[in-house]
Amino acid sequence: NNPSLLIGLLHPDEVPGFHKDIQNSAQHLKPYHAVFRMLKDGECIWIEAHSNPERLEDGSTLWNGVFLDITAQRKERESLLRTQFAMDRARDSILWVDEGGCIVYANDAACSSMGYTREELMSMTVFDIDPDFTREGWEQHKVDMENLGAMSFEGRHIAKDGRIFPVEISSNYFG
Repeated sequence: NNPSLLIGLLHPDEVPGFHKDIQNSAQHLKPYHAVFRMLKDGECIWIEAHSNPERLEDGSTLWNGVFLDITAQRKERESLLRTQFAMDRARDSILWVDEGGCIVYANDAACSSMGYTREELMSMTVFDIDPDFTREGWEQHKVDMENLGAMSFEGRHIAKDGRIFPVEISSNYFG
């Protein structure tokens, strides 16, 4: 029950904000929730804290709560953000399509080449942007993709301004 032990483990950059937030929680008896860094065995870990303050008879404050080590989740999130950044800025057009043919992701190059905003493309289907891809052929395409794992073929895309241009499509199955 020695708070100085906890404070001693905080990353130095976190100490001022921690003190401010804890004081605010104690003063107003408001639940405390924070995400911060701590040092454990010389390495930085991420902690998510949830606690509720309670005023004791002697006027001190007791917090009942939990500290969760969320380091793995933070690392995973950072990895996903780096992947998102790389995908968004890849020079080739990248589209992710769901099982129904709906576009669920479009990178910057795809938007630029077709003249659509990301939101516009993500409200469309492959059938809207490829004049040669029919809904009737979609089920067979899905079977072929699952069986082969990857396919490359030539196609055409329709830009927002009506222009039709050739594309080389490399697709990969993700199940």
